[in-house]
Amino acid sequence: MALTRYVYCALALCVLVAGCASAEQSFSALHAVNFTVGSQQYGSQQDSFQLRGIRGCMGASPRHVAVLLPQDLAAMPTVEAWRSFKVGGILLVLDAQVPSENAEDLKRFEEFLVSTPVKYAVYAVQRDAEVAALLETLGAPSTKQPSVLSELTARSVRISAAPTEYDPQLKLKAPSIMASIAGTDSSLPAVAVIAHYGTMGAFPSITSNANAVSDVASALSIVANIGKAVEEMRQTRTVLVFVTGHGAMGYVGLKKWLDKMAGNLEFAICLDTVTGGPLYAHVSKRPRPDHPLGEFLQRLEPKATVHKKINLASAFRSWPHEMLSIARVPAVTLSSMEAAPSSPLTSARASITTATPVATALNKAVDDITKALAGYLGVKMIVPKASVAKMTTATPPILSHDGARAQNLVDAIQELVEKEAPMASVTTVEFTANSGSSITVVGTTQGRLLVTLKEPVGLDFFLSLCIAAYIGVVYVGASYALAYRHKKD
Repeated sequence: MALTRYVYCALALCVLVAGCASAEQSFSALHAVNFTVGSQQYGSQQDSFQLRGIRGCMGASPRHVAVLLPQDLAAMPTVEAWRSFKVGGILLVLDAQVPSENAEDLKRFEEFLVSTPVKYAVYAVQRDAEVAALLETLGAPSTKQPSVLSELTARSVRISAAPTEYDPQLKLKAPSIMASIAGTDSSLPAVAVIAHYGTMGAFPSITSNANAVSDVASALSIVANIGKAVEEMRQTRTVLVFVTGHGAMGYVGLKKWLDKMAGNLEFAICLDTVTGGPLYAHVSKRPRPDHPLGEFLQRLEPKATVHKKINLASAFRSWPHEMLSIARVPAVTLSSMEAAPSSPLTSARASITTATPVATALNKAVDDITKALAGYLGVKMIVPKASVAKMTTATPPILSHDGARAQNLVDAIQELVEKEAPMASVTTVEFTANSGSSITVVGTTQGRLLVTLKEPVGLDFFLSLCIAAYIGVVYVGASYALAYRHKKD
């Protein structure tokens, strides 16, 4: 009788264990950027969770990981809506090409990540077979708040992310290059054209820096075209073109360069997100018409001159010209953006969705800038020979934190300048962001997510109890039958 009891207990235990059976899979995902500006934190402050997965935003709570597609982001129409969203974590699933109708929603989500201290973990993953299987298991997004019963009787998807070990402060270097076309009077202060390569977006390794590439290509085209023009008529002032990194990291390369050059500049032209189309001139102080910078802007005729005072209490600068203005160098930022960015890592300048600017539109913008500068310098502008299209192919995408590729880019720029503007002398220098930036990137790394698929907890537990009760009834009935037979015998 004791042996029979043990057999029945073992059977019941097997049924309960079977009810808790699960399948596991894991895949790599990108953790959202995490950085500080002064003492203010931005980005995803957490990197680990072990929560139940749910499709879409509806019904998500702090006990859920919301698995979102780009089209799901429309549920949060403003950055403020994202800030008030209560969830345990977010996993954003991206296709190779983001649909154009979802681009603005994704930019808004990126802006939220780089302008807010996010209290939960945010990951992004490219769709593949494993991720597609996860989406199929989760099903369509819920349109209503899930009930307790539905959660107990549904298949459960648990998503886990282990804590990631970050480098507490990345060693960020900014190889920089300056091309100089000497004027006939070396005693006169120079005119500078400044551009930044590299970007740092919400998900740095998949962020497009097409805008930065177009800025660098535009600067190179300007110096090449000015170089062609002065072959026939030498200008009196020296023209400098400075290309550096870490535009998103507090303009540390520009700051270091200004420490040496501030007293030798007449004015500076900064390029930031020149993507073709109308140009906006951003200034900290409106220049007088008779000032050299004012004369240049009159020749350029931008769509609008936008005046914005510098917020000295803030730890970051909205535009590169603000760094020059603080150093008392008259400067303007030319951009296709009318409004100032809201974050040092603004999604408007660095986004997953940023498309490569159309070369013909860029060529027109560069031609306008070059002609206005040539007119100010007093040189005859010939038909431009260096197009942005050609320069763009020579300036490959580069991330702000990728020092090795940045150095390769600077080497390529030097070779290009020497070929396109042989009159220009070229010098290179390297700046380290850690020594001058108020922005610290804590982590921009890749993590690994573990997905566990479990059968319905409540339903399986109920069935297990039913089976165990059935076995118990059979056991009790058999026991009484045997006892009755023994008594009868």
